[in-house]
Amino acid sequence: YWSINTATAAQASQLDLCDIADATERLHLVDGVTGEPQNPANPSFSLGTTNVTPLAQASAFAALANEDEYCAPRALLSVKDAAGNKYKVPGEDCEDALEPDVVANLNGTLSKIAGQRIAKGTINVPIAGKTGTNNGASSTWFVGYTTGVAVPVLDRRGHALAVLAVVVPRGSDLLRPAVMALRTAARGI
Repeated sequence: YWSINTATAAQASQLDLCDIADATERLHLVDGVTGEPQNPANPSFSLGTTNVTPLAQASAFAALANEDEYCAPRALLSVKDAAGNKYKVPGEDCEDALEPDVVANLNGTLSKIAGQRIAKGTINVPIAGKTGTNNGASSTWFVGYTTGVAVPVLDRRGHALAVLAVVVPRGSDLLRPAVMALRTAARGI
């Protein structure tokens, strides 16, 4: 659970890469530039080599926080003009993305990464997540989640910035404390 790429690659080599790619597609983890799904012919995709947007990452991790239910990101919950007229906005678009046992295993591993390493001793709420570093190590990412919310945090040379938060349908009341907890945790990366 120490987030070492060789261990991740070794585990992936024991699994069917097509199954892993299918799971990433169900979580909408597609290339942020081309919109193409992960390609199992390029095994390094399992290490995070594809350009995946922070919003896609947060949405996928929110599915883990939401017991496998993936919900498409929504920018608006409601719209009302100055005269009080309400306008229609897209509703929730949610679907089961992964098998419950897969989610349980991922949550177990990712809670160890975040709770026992990244955020150890810094926050008092259950937390899970994964770190990542870009080529050249000029920035480090942490995508963390707790019940009801997932937040990708970018740390560029010691300056942590919560990029956005994705709230799962049942988690809107948890947003502020969860984001603060995840930002605090991310400072430890």
